[in-house]
Amino acid sequence: MDFLNVVGVVCLISLGLLVGLQIWQVGILWQLPKETYPPPSVPSLPFISILIAVRNEETNLPICFAHLAALDYPPSQYEILWGDDQSTDASLHLLEQFAQKHPPSKIYAIYPDSAGQLQGKANVLAQLGGIALRKFHIEGHFLFFTDADMAVSPTWLNGLLQGFEPNVGIVTGFSLIQSQTIFQHCQALDWASALGMIRVAEVLRQPITTMGNNMAVRREAYEAVGGYEAIPFSVTEDFELFRHIVQAGFGFRTLINPWVTAYSAPVQSWQALMQQRKRWMRGALQLPWFIVSILVLQACFFPLWMGVCFWQWPIGAVVWALKWGLQTIFLRNILRKAKAQALLPYAWMYDFWAVFFTIGLVVSARLPGKLHWKGRQY
Repeated sequence: MDFLNVVGVVCLISLGLLVGLQIWQVGILWQLPKETYPPPSVPSLPFISILIAVRNEETNLPICFAHLAALDYPPSQYEILWGDDQSTDASLHLLEQFAQKHPPSKIYAIYPDSAGQLQGKANVLAQLGGIALRKFHIEGHFLFFTDADMAVSPTWLNGLLQGFEPNVGIVTGFSLIQSQTIFQHCQALDWASALGMIRVAEVLRQPITTMGNNMAVRREAYEAVGGYEAIPFSVTEDFELFRHIVQAGFGFRTLINPWVTAYSAPVQSWQALMQQRKRWMRGALQLPWFIVSILVLQACFFPLWMGVCFWQWPIGAVVWALKWGLQTIFLRNILRKAKAQALLPYAWMYDFWAVFFTIGLVVSARLPGKLHWKGRQY
């Protein structure tokens, strides 16, 4: 067997593993029971503290305000703690205006961590979490987390509460992008695909991560790990908190349904998108080796496919068609569960986007320089 044949066979076997993995993912997702939205099973609704970090979000805050004001949860049973992280725009002024109209809102100025260990969003949430825990010493207290550029559904609080079965410490909702352009649609599909894989891994009791812009934590779980101030600093602070809560013995849930779906403002440029995903990659590299291996195999799809095409292009065409078809089915199933019908017509293009996106991310990750996020360097 000559060299080209060896390369072709190796690439084909690798692609076969990847296609087999996608068949398995589609099968598991297809068999998941339909999530419902029953009324809360407790006679009195638990008290919820919503924690939101804010830094230069004047453009996004009005949309966030409108959706938080529409929550279908008694105002006496929740509070919104806003942490202004030294904003230099009109964010603080907007927060003050909203707080006057919406009494559950309380605003706190955030200062640098005195110990110098926490930075950015992790520092904000550590201070807000400490405030919430000191204010209330009650059973059934939950901490909910979202971002200042998010639009949550009216059922968001009740929806996430449904995930707290006994011993579950952290619940993740379903996050998408507010998309109008092809670039933004592809970002939304990327999020949907990632959350779908997280949900599939959960079936096998394999913890992956959470989404810090749409998550809820049981107070007992947060206190068990000491909160953000007691865990190592990370630019992927949500992943770090999730990891420690799971290690402390608490369960986890990821929900995909319209009642917990929230929409984030899209990243507007390719450069900003690369910065966002480089930040996420730092957390992904801390996952178990077999999960990292799967992610690497997925990232290598295009060069492996090219190797098969140089060897036997008809086989390469069949492999691409299989992968494209399975990926499209997987995405359409996820979007239907979340009732995100607006994205269904674009599901077919995700596999093509993923090829160019992965190449761009690999090149970007190899370039020197610090990570830039929210006007700060890490």
